[in-house]
Amino acid sequence: MTSALEQRESAAEFLTRHNRAINPPITRLTLTQLHLRYFPSCLTELPLRELNLSRNDIEFIPDCISKLTDLKLLNFLDNKIANLPETFSSLTILTQFEIGLNKLTSLACLKGLIGLNTLKASFNKISRLHLQNLPFLRSLDLTGNELQEVTIDHSRLEWLNLTKNPLHSIKGTLHALKTFQARQCNLLELEFEAPNVTLIDLSSNQLRELTSSISRFTSLTTLKLGYNKLTFLPDLSTLTCLKICYLTRNCLTSLTLSSETLTTVEVEDNVLETVSIKGKILRRINLTGNLLTSIPECLSQLPTRCTVVLSENPIEGYKSPVTPHCNFRPLPKLKLG
Repeated sequence: MTSALEQRESAAEFLTRHNRAINPPITRLTLTQLHLRYFPSCLTELPLRELNLSRNDIEFIPDCISKLTDLKLLNFLDNKIANLPETFSSLTILTQFEIGLNKLTSLACLKGLIGLNTLKASFNKISRLHLQNLPFLRSLDLTGNELQEVTIDHSRLEWLNLTKNPLHSIKGTLHALKTFQARQCNLLELEFEAPNVTLIDLSSNQLRELTSSISRFTSLTTLKLGYNKLTFLPDLSTLTCLKICYLTRNCLTSLTLSSETLTTVEVEDNVLETVSIKGKILRRINLTGNLLTSIPECLSQLPTRCTVVLSENPIEGYKSPVTPHCNFRPLPKLKLG
């Protein structure tokens, strides 16, 4: 009696053997969650453009994968792959490759994939970055690897996620970068150049200080710095496109912001004693859980539709909103005068 595994592998061989009789031929194939231990070599006889072998137990990729020269999408998510063969570079028209939740230690094995634009390699054991041979890469996800120092010079990369790496330094120039995420790392400073970046997310790092170097990201629209240890915020007036600023759970004692473009400011759970925020199109300011003892005067100058949240501040003598144009939510811990 054949085992379940042998039956699955026989099914792949059956598809290959009868592919010529199938019209149109098989170009897209999904074989997920089948506990496959080996890459089915027989699949290289199919004219595949998309192949999904995610959530199996594959450890080894044979050299014959080079025969899949029509492949554009390949998914090896959640297997046990530690290495890729040198012949992998023959997949020159591969555009999307997912190999997250495996055991790769390097991306050097991807050299030659000149058509690759999307790479998802999260939760591997990658400690070094090699992108010089991936000239058309636009999206890169390296969440949960072992990167400590990164130097990247790339002209087309637009989306980069380095979250959950023991990362303390990133350098280089990324002219096309739009989105940069590095949450739960050990970053202390931003040392790379990205003149066109619009979103930077550095939540849950060890940032104690944000230097004036942040001012060089002049295209920035969203800045996320929550869950750090910031005690001071530099002048952000040069960020003339900034719309959203998240500063929740830091150690800020004072805050000064003035912007023509700012719409949302979240400064919940800091230790703010003084606040000065100005903006013509502000829609929301969250000051919950700070140490404000009076309602900041700057709030009287806010736009008509702005909502201000002052909950859980030790404000004494509160009578009414500074202006009827501001929408204050109830202050549950306030002693009404």
